[in-house]
Amino acid sequence: YLKCKYAGEAYIFPRVWKYPLRPEEGSGGLIVSPTGNVFRIRAYYGLTSLEGNLMGWNKYLVDGTWFTSDYGDECILTEKLAKILNVNVGDILFVEGARLKVVGILSDKVAWRLDLDQKRSTPFDITKGEAELVFMSPSEIIFVPYGWLVKKNGLPFTVVIVPFDLKKAKEIAIDLATESQLYFYVAESVGEKEPISLYSSTTGFEVIGYGMLPIPVAIVMFTMLNLMLGVITRKHRDIYIFSSIGMSPLHVAFLFLAQVVAYAVIGAVMGYTLGIICLRIAYDIGALPEWFYPNYAASSVLNVLGLLMLSVVLSSIYPLRIAAKMVTPSLRRKWRIETRPLGNVWRIPLPFVFIGEEAKGVLEFIKEYLLSYTEPIPGAPFAVEKCTIEEKEVEGARARVLSSIMHVAPFPLGIRQKTEVYMVQKNDRWHTMIVITRISGRMEDWMRVNEKMIDSIRKQFLIWRGLKPVERKEYIDRAGR
Repeated sequence: YLKCKYAGEAYIFPRVWKYPLRPEEGSGGLIVSPTGNVFRIRAYYGLTSLEGNLMGWNKYLVDGTWFTSDYGDECILTEKLAKILNVNVGDILFVEGARLKVVGILSDKVAWRLDLDQKRSTPFDITKGEAELVFMSPSEIIFVPYGWLVKKNGLPFTVVIVPFDLKKAKEIAIDLATESQLYFYVAESVGEKEPISLYSSTTGFEVIGYGMLPIPVAIVMFTMLNLMLGVITRKHRDIYIFSSIGMSPLHVAFLFLAQVVAYAVIGAVMGYTLGIICLRIAYDIGALPEWFYPNYAASSVLNVLGLLMLSVVLSSIYPLRIAAKMVTPSLRRKWRIETRPLGNVWRIPLPFVFIGEEAKGVLEFIKEYLLSYTEPIPGAPFAVEKCTIEEKEVEGARARVLSSIMHVAPFPLGIRQKTEVYMVQKNDRWHTMIVITRISGRMEDWMRVNEKMIDSIRKQFLIWRGLKPVERKEYIDRAGR
């Protein structure tokens, strides 16, 4: 094909390889010299007579000549192999039953001859597998005429194309690369330091339509922004209820974020499904061009879906921030203790107010929580020695007090204290406060570990707000006994 295609334009030099069948057995690859020396070659290398003179193979000859014919019973050996067989130019070798005349001997330096791909010209060693590409040494192979080896079922592995006009080398390489999946190395001039180019055809994909995405994405983002602002406006009362039961701004923001993610996922799935259905209908009725082949699983489709879902989530950031600020309008997003100890006494007011008999039930609920930790075991926030509820007066006001003696974790610090939870009555309302009195332990450690302990009691008040009325009544009845 190549000789016909480029007849009158270029020389075509095919290179043929053949590996002996099972060279370790029988006569496979066996060479016998007239002196009786024996050697097993690992491959035959077939070259044309013209390539040897034109491509510089004959420069490596130390004795004899290159092939005179492409079909003659001739062979060429390297110096090393000639010494092993003890042969000279003109001797006859018996190669797997064939008689070949030695017409030339190559220098061992031919092993360093490289092709344009910067690899050896010799056949590669198939025993090494595909993971490691190793080329055979010239002393392991025998050079024979191209036509002679083709008759012996040799196969071409590489082809050398030499244009009559070297400036056309690039044009020929591009022409062949578009017709095949092969690699073509090109040198447009002669010289060791001349640049070498590689040409090959690869499968390419073109994605069109991305330029039309910004407008639909912007519409989606503004639509979701308007939708979420409307949702937050309608749910003002719900947000304040969330705040009253102790939910943090982050929790409220995540509630609305979950709604946004649900919109994004459901919308993407529905849009993807409807798109497949519409494309299928259009394809069946012939509304699509013949060259258009829908690819529903293409990465570009997934990229667009991901972009739209991301735009939906990003457009909700501002509404989520508004919802979070409605829970806590200030910059503070986490409850913290405002007071500091006076000596060994630390008074901490809590933002909880109760009405009527509910104050009794709350203290009974907190007492049950404290008594659930009576042993200084790992993981326990504290260990309570005793716990009682009593009534007293505080600055002339009626008060109910839950009093306990406890050790605070970590227990090796030796922190022991008296913890009192006050319910002080003002008019019809009961206001809460925690009073801690240090008994033992370093002041710095005492202040540090009590922040966690106080927060655990505060959260019990929040849990009380979440109890069912029937459950609250049980604690109120228990406190009245």
